[in-house]
Amino acid sequence: MQNTRSGLKLLDTAFTLECPGKYNGPKLPKDFTARTIFIDGRILRLIPVLKESLTELCGNDFTISSNLVLPGLPYNELYYVDILLTSPQLAHESEVNSTLRSMINNKLHIGNTNVDESIKHVAILINIPEHFSSDGQHLIGSQVMRKRHLEAIGVKVINVTHLKLCQLRVHPKLVIEYLKEKLRDADVWSSKS
Repeated sequence: MQNTRSGLKLLDTAFTLECPGKYNGPKLPKDFTARTIFIDGRILRLIPVLKESLTELCGNDFTISSNLVLPGLPYNELYYVDILLTSPQLAHESEVNSTLRSMINNKLHIGNTNVDESIKHVAILINIPEHFSSDGQHLIGSQVMRKRHLEAIGVKVINVTHLKLCQLRVHPKLVIEYLKEKLRDADVWSSKS
């Protein structure tokens, strides 16, 4: 029963985000049951490495949050963000959640929310080999949908591969260069040197 409800909630949210104007959702009530989300241990072990490199790279330009379930969306691994950069830097984690909730509610047409357009969010998603097709080059459908939904709510998305990070992990300066390149490609780092 719970799996069916979760699937329907995910479908309801997907229609709302991907068919604006055609589907007036979300139509299902919020789910308040307590559950856990399984996050692969390989991802969890890389998050501190990335946070350390991002702190060195970005300094005080961003608030760096990790292991974040996006507020107001179904409790599903697709709406889990490994690392979230928020610019400009906010004083507290609660401010990050508050700005995210406003953005999400605005996109889902829930309530009357004021969205501060000056605050930018960048999600860094760590993709393990199981997130790729058999050729190892293309993300599988659920991961493509994850990226598309995050972008639909106004979050820029950067995908980093687990394999590449593991190779670079022994050389912290190379991890920083890899992240700088990814941030540049996403137009997040264009004004930085």
